[in-house]
Amino acid sequence: GDDPSLERAASATRFNLPEDAIEGPDGAIYVTDTHSHVIRRLKDGRVSVVAGTFRGGHNGDGPALATQLKLPLAMLLEPGGSGILFSDDGNYLLRRLDL
Repeated sequence: GDDPSLERAASATRFNLPEDAIEGPDGAIYVTDTHSHVIRRLKDGRVSVVAGTFRGGHNGDGPALATQLKLPLAMLLEPGGSGILFSDDGNYLLRRLDL
């Protein structure tokens, strides 16, 4: 399986039904990789996971890479760019990711 801490070339990354993408304040593109249950960051031809564990579920809130998501969908950049609000659709939650 995928290792959430692993950064890799965009050309070597497989997405599983990405639903939304936004540009962050640093010029990176953030993507909800919905059926992989993660949010990814693309910048300079590299892709990394910034939230989720690749295991759909709910284990509460905590460090982004240790927090399970279930079908993340739509995203919105907060005014000022300090975070991303996103729908964790499978858990019926609106969540926030610190940038």
